[in-house]
Amino acid sequence: DPLDQIVFGGQTVTAANYNITALNEDYVVEEIAIKFLDTNVIDAIDKVYLYDGTTLLNEGGTSVDSSGYASTTGLSLDVNNGTPKKITVKLGLSSVGTNFATSGRNASTTLDTIVAQPASGGAKVYTSDDRQGNVVQVYKTFPIVTQGTVSDRVISGAVQDMYKFAIAPSAGGNVYVKQMKFTGNWNDQATQHVLQLSDCKLKKGSNDSTSSVDIATSTGQSGKASGTV
Repeated sequence: DPLDQIVFGGQTVTAANYNITALNEDYVVEEIAIKFLDTNVIDAIDKVYLYDGTTLLNEGGTSVDSSGYASTTGLSLDVNNGTPKKITVKLGLSSVGTNFATSGRNASTTLDTIVAQPASGGAKVYTSDDRQGNVVQVYKTFPIVTQGTVSDRVISGAVQDMYKFAIAPSAGGNVYVKQMKFTGNWNDQATQHVLQLSDCKLKKGSNDSTSSVDIATSTGQSGKASGTV
């Protein structure tokens, strides 16, 4: 199943997988209704697509109504007794940004209703127990972080790189980094001296950006002052 995820607009993403199982006899699913917890998500979702494996069940997709439902009717999906049928929900996302969808919409899906006809005939079966999928948050863009390589040994009295990484936008425009947090875990391999950093610097490429940012410990001590970190 898809994990909790942050996605960007203007693409089709897999939101959830749901297994449907027939008990005692075969039946035919005629209707599936997907619900969204955030009714405002209508501006971020163009269409909802239902798949049986690689087969699209609702040609052209289903729109989300003002109540946050995407109901697909007219299905003829055979579900055999005791054999689970996996339904994949994919979302066709709208563009995000000014004059388009609002960034940060919650597009998490819930399998709300299934309507099925038993093979033996008789009354149709309605199932309306909500089955919540994982989190899907839709943004215009988000940062993709790639870790670099530094030495795993700290040399006393030396200036050296502690951490390196690159940041790139996923899609849809620029991404701006507001804050970064690092944790440290070290020990003295010789004697148990009190270990401390003299001061910390932030470099962007070869440029020293220390003067334009705040650097502090979790207790509020300056990370720029000598011998305090």
